[in-house]
Amino acid sequence: MWKQRLVEYRAAKARHDEATRLLHRASRTFNKLSERGVEDERAYTLAGLRLADERSARACQEEMRAFERLRSALRCEGTATHLLACGALLDVPRAANDIKAI
Repeated sequence: MWKQRLVEYRAAKARHDEATRLLHRASRTFNKLSERGVEDERAYTLAGLRLADERSARACQEEMRAFERLRSALRCEGTATHLLACGALLDVPRAANDIKAI
């Protein structure tokens, strides 16, 4: 069960990272439009800043919920499972996780 929760968390984290990147892009577009003399309200709409902000907030909340679900799934697992999950979250190379390599 914890593996499914790990997959869900990694997917939520990827969506949040993408939403954050798009928010920064919309912010840069807004700044460029403002510098060119477009009024703030129009620049805000053209840049899509409101939509990007809402998407980023939703993605952040989903990431936090997915992390809590992962944490609760790992609560009843042993130390070895915790270490495997940490390795998967930190993108540790497989050889470092492989018991045969030690």
